Amino acid sequence: MKPLYPQNPNQDICYDSYEKEYYGLSVNGTFSIISDEKYCALQNVHNIKAIPYMCIFVIKHTNGVPTRAKSQIVVLGNLDQQVWVKSDCFSPLVAYIPMIHFLTSLAVQNGQTKTR
Repeated sequence: MKPLYPQNPNQDICYDSYEKEYYGLSVNGTFSIISDEKYCALQNVHNIKAIPYMCIFVIKHTNGVPTRAKSQIVVLGNLDQQVWVKSDCFSPLVAYIPMIHFLTSLAVQNGQTKTR
């Protein structure tokens, strides 16, 4: 049974978790809501289409009783029309082993052998 259907006995728990996830994404400016007219204009001028999303629910049970649900709203990236190359997706926060070795050697050279 689908989590947000009225017939689902866990609907309230699921809806609360969905609201928290949606609120968190909207507060962080992850997306913006536009009117149908603006969407049609963007689609006609730039051939931009919205990427569909879905919400994934996991219901947590305690002694067989549903106590809370976790939800995560994810974009279906496999339907994105933009072609991405690896350099576009590179995250500068990823630490590679050679970089860790380099930073460690710099710290030792400068006499910083203790963590603070």
